[in-house]
Amino acid sequence: PIKRDKLFIFGAYEGLRQAEPGTAVYTVPTALERTGDFSHSVYSDGTPVKIYNPFDVVNGQRQQFTNNVIPTSLLDKVGLAAAALYPLPNVTGQVGGGNNYAGTAKITSNYDKFDIRGDYIINQKNSYFARVTKAWQLNSGAAMFKNPGDSWGGENDYRYEIITGETWTPSPKWVVNTIISYGKWTEVDTSPSFGYSATALGLPSATVALFQASNAYPEFNPSNYQQVGSNSFADTPHETDGLQFNISHEMNRHSLKFGFLGEIQRLYPATISSPNFNFSSGLTAGPTPVTERSDSGNSIASMLLGTGSSGSVAYQTKLDLQQLNFGWYVQDTWRATNRLTVTAGLRHDIQNARTERFNRLNTFDPTAVSPLASSTGLPLTGGLVFATSSNRGLWDAQHDNFDPRVSLAYKVTERLVARAGYGIFNPSTYAESGDAQNSSDGFSSSTSWNATVGGNGLTPLDLLSNPFPGGLVSPSGSSLGLSTQIGEQVHAGLRRHHNPYAQVYSADLQYQIGSNGVIEVGYSGSQGRQLLLGSFSDFNQLPSSYLSLGENALNASVANPFSGIITNGELSGSTIPYWRTLVKYPQFTSVQRLADTPGASSSFNALAVKYDQRFSFGLNALLTYQWSKALDNTSENNYWEVNDAIRDVFNLKADRSISAHDMPQAFVGTIGWELPFGRGKMFLSGISPFTSSIIGGWKLEAIV
Repeated sequence: PIKRDKLFIFGAYEGLRQAEPGTAVYTVPTALERTGDFSHSVYSDGTPVKIYNPFDVVNGQRQQFTNNVIPTSLLDKVGLAAAALYPLPNVTGQVGGGNNYAGTAKITSNYDKFDIRGDYIINQKNSYFARVTKAWQLNSGAAMFKNPGDSWGGENDYRYEIITGETWTPSPKWVVNTIISYGKWTEVDTSPSFGYSATALGLPSATVALFQASNAYPEFNPSNYQQVGSNSFADTPHETDGLQFNISHEMNRHSLKFGFLGEIQRLYPATISSPNFNFSSGLTAGPTPVTERSDSGNSIASMLLGTGSSGSVAYQTKLDLQQLNFGWYVQDTWRATNRLTVTAGLRHDIQNARTERFNRLNTFDPTAVSPLASSTGLPLTGGLVFATSSNRGLWDAQHDNFDPRVSLAYKVTERLVARAGYGIFNPSTYAESGDAQNSSDGFSSSTSWNATVGGNGLTPLDLLSNPFPGGLVSPSGSSLGLSTQIGEQVHAGLRRHHNPYAQVYSADLQYQIGSNGVIEVGYSGSQGRQLLLGSFSDFNQLPSSYLSLGENALNASVANPFSGIITNGELSGSTIPYWRTLVKYPQFTSVQRLADTPGASSSFNALAVKYDQRFSFGLNALLTYQWSKALDNTSENNYWEVNDAIRDVFNLKADRSISAHDMPQAFVGTIGWELPFGRGKMFLSGISPFTSSIIGGWKLEAIV
């Protein structure tokens, strides 16, 4: 205490210095393969690798390279430089060269946190507190390649929080609590190649100057090989202002609680990147050109020729986003009898739509008539609709989320208690910060790599050494309206945006065994609906009903209805693959539904047994066992946590399966011992309070 019975100051520090070995097993090209020599390479079945020349096609048939060696004159300088970033194989690996590199690296995590809190008792009815917290965590990446081609970036998080509150007790039966808070958390994701210009890999300096991250290597993704490079850097501050009022009132057998919560969330996403380039074996497969084969072609060979399958480079504007959330609640705990207690409540949450300070947002209207419909004669729909000063929200907010909650506890006997409960809860409508910037097409832009004619994956077009000869797509703002990003990828945030909710329920029995043991047996479950999908999915996915046509028919070149209308990108040529005419929005190369979109579902059921036993001398044991099952059609809000991907954008039921985080059986045993030192303990019970605060209160625990 600073002032006896009036002013108290508390301080705390937490620190962690953690270093652990990181290991990874990758597939990398051999020394010969890195130079274009595949004469000694084999596939996983032991058959020799066959490399075909996509530039030499006779009567529809690609010609095989002599001895499967790519001539030096055809090697792409950027592809060679990217391949040189791979480490050489250091383990035998599998037949065909899979898993032939074992990497090790030191991974560090440094964490520091400071807390200081002050409590001031104004009088018997009023008290005040304030707390300041500052924390930061620095996580290194794992340098498996030991060069800028590493793909494992680091993450640095910085956080601070200020909270102040007052408690007013106007009478013994009333308590009013007010809390005001402000918090800021900044996530910085780094790349091992930052500080290294892509010109060092051979990309034209004039092209590199157009990239937002002009001082970072691109990302190279050859199929069946480890990725090279990490192409993005993110600096994303989050801010939250909060205001709470909580009031409680005691009256006979009732305890009433009611209150209000207001929250302002602000997000300032800023991600910059260089390009990503994708390579498949299809461009070097043969003799008949195909997009992918297992008995010919190699993605490293495709990269060395500079012939990719797809790619893009993004320009993303820095946004100033805000979301207002409000809620109020009322709850009554009714002690109906000396044995029965019933708690019932109602909560109303309002999660308003996200807005942007300068209205640099848009949504995708799937029914809007495309401006290209009249010029092509096709029934084209779909396009971006931009926020305005009178309609600023990113979606239509719901204001009807009234969530009931009820529970009861019944004392069956002096040793047996039964409990049950049910409630509806609303998770956040926010999934990941990356989605926020993706709602700004027009103010942000994406330029596709026209790697093949019409995006057919068969005939090379713009090579890796000069991937964007026509320059990059410039942001147009909202001036183009429904024509924004025509011929390119577009992101689809939808105005129809149900609030996620989960129904949670449980029932359990608790029985006291002897004077020091308690056993609990219970059931718990939940049903989630309209949950955030958590992963991107393409509305331009080819409907599964067309797959029976076969690859050759779907990839056959047909006249491009957009020729002369779309003048840049994959849809600007005279022909396009037939499959592009069958997708839902053919005027766009893809229509990416955002991860923030609701529509997923989940189910969880569990039987749990817990036994808690206290022994003499401060010993106690806690044993828990759970038998459960979790089902869902998307497992996490952030797709990267479990590599979530939706199989069929038009049929989420196809993904309904065991959850990625399902753990059907779990056992945890904990043994604790309160050390018998300090005031009131077996040893050193007569020491001063200050000394006891240092050597007393310690506990040892072991967890199995």
